[in-house]
Amino acid sequence: MGALIGIGILLIGAFLLTVSAIWGALLAFQENVLWGLMYLFIPIAGAISFVIVKWHNRAVRVSYLLGILGTLLLVGGGIVSLANGRSLITRLGVDIEPVPVAESSPTSAEIPEVSTFPAEESEQSYRQTMSVGYAAYQQGDYQTALINFRRALVMQPGDRLATEAIQNTEAIIQQQ
Repeated sequence: MGALIGIGILLIGAFLLTVSAIWGALLAFQENVLWGLMYLFIPIAGAISFVIVKWHNRAVRVSYLLGILGTLLLVGGGIVSLANGRSLITRLGVDIEPVPVAESSPTSAEIPEVSTFPAEESEQSYRQTMSVGYAAYQQGDYQTALINFRRALVMQPGDRLATEAIQNTEAIIQQQ
């Protein structure tokens, strides 16, 4: 439940930040075309300069403060959703064998060759794809991990490590 609240806060923050950016650009263009172009094409320097110079304008102050609020909600919502998402997995007592990290990649003796690529190129591509999958898995990005493990299985049909990684990742995704 907390993860959903965090995501809701994150979305509200993203919305407020977007509204603030659009509103600020409109205010800059209403002031002067040069201000508007600076606001768009030199985002940080142009926007900050515009806000400092036009701080006396209430609409500029409100749009700027709305952007700060949106940023705080965006960051806070992300933190809340991540913290609660991980604690939810802990509370559920999920007992899944972790997929090995990239350091424990398969040895060349365990990797069957693919006839469509030269053996060295095939092995390197397979290892890179599995490493990307392991890294994504460790970061909790299970969809990206699954995509990469499936690519590795296409490169090395019937590979035991890729098959086990796919099964472990799909099990976690189903439990979310």
